Amino acid sequence: MQDATQANPTPALDSRAILSIGEAAEYLGVSRRFIELEVQRGHLAVVRLSTRCLRIRRSALETYLTARTATA
Repeated sequence: MQDATQANPTPALDSRAILSIGEAAEYLGVSRRFIELEVQRGHLAVVRLSTRCLRIRRSALETYLTARTATA
């Protein structure tokens, strides 16, 4: 029987400092397309590794969420 760390070899999203577009979408619970649109609109900062390879810092996601958190 495998232990829990061997069953899922990738680190938890919460512990990673930089995420792919898909991982960022999963982290926020939205679609990849939503993330892509927010990047195009300039609402979400990205790290551009090449013309097609984008990554998003988890801290940028936290900043994004903080800026859009409404108080009731």
